[in-house]
Parts: sequence; C-alpha cells; structure tokens
Amino acid sequence: MHFEATINYPATVPASAAMLADEGFLQRRLAAAGASESRIDVARDGDAFTVSMATRLPTDDVPASFRSFVGASLEVRIVEAWEAPLATGERRGTIAVDIAGAPVAVSGHMRLVTDGAGARHDVRGEVRASVPLFGRAIEEAASSAVQSVLTGQERVAREHLADSAG
Repeated sequence: MHFEATINYPATVPASAAMLADEGFLQRRLAAAGASESRIDVARDGDAFTVSMATRLPTDDVPASFRSFVGASLEVRIVEAWEAPLATGERRGTIAVDIAGAPVAVSGHMRLVTDGAGARHDVRGEVRASVPLFGRAIEEAASSAVQSVLTGQERVAREHLADSAG
C-alpha cells in the first residue's frame, strides 16, 4: 500500500537536515510517538548521515482485532539514510522500518527541499504485509500509524526549532 506525507519545517534545508541528525530532536520525536526504551545512533560520512533508531512503540494505532497478535507494544527499528546535499541544496534519502515479529515492512524515499522561507520534507513509500487474507487490513493499519508518526514529527520539529532558537 502506497503512502505519502509532507512535513514543513520553519528552517532552511541545512538547518532542517542538522535537526534530523540531532539526537535531542530524535529523542523528542520518539517520545511524542509514545516510544519507550529507545536507542539512537547517528553515523556520519562527510555531509551524508544515517540515523538508526530502535524503540518500543505502543499498539494504540493497531486495530483491536489485530492487537492480540502483536501485544501492547511493538519493537520497531527505523533507518533513515540521507545523502549529502545536491548542488541545489536538496537532500535525498531513504527510510526503512522493520517491526519485530510482525509481517510488515515499510520502505520509502525522502526529499528535503526549500519551500518558501522554510523546508519541505516529502516522504513517499510502500507498506507491505506478507499475510494472506488479512494483508490489506494490516497494510492499512500500518500506513495509518506511519502517517500519524510523520504528522507528529512536524509538531515536534516546530517545538524543537523554537527551543533551539531561543
């Protein structure tokens, strides 16, 4: 199942990219999603960077009919790999989300571009569930959860950027 999300940041592309690699922001982002027991690693290679997050997320967004299969929380691993900026300043990246014990995989592409006075973070990807019969319902639930997390990221980013400026 395809998903798309757009997140707007009130900062330049370089400042937004720096925020996306900032462990303080990443902790806030995971906390806003209800995460617990999080581990974050940011690996840099010149101007490129890869963020790896392992966390436990609540299953509040999972339909009740599937919650019995996954329990009260999910072990989630998120990897976001950002390339060095292009000559235009645009950044491109990939995202992969794995959920331990669940037959669901999320993968996609990201762009960080100038949009007016700020930056726009576009995320497009696919949610795949390898479960016969229930696959589509699981994909819809996972897609909804991804959208929810991304929507929350914009709010947390605005708060983080405001705190950093003040």
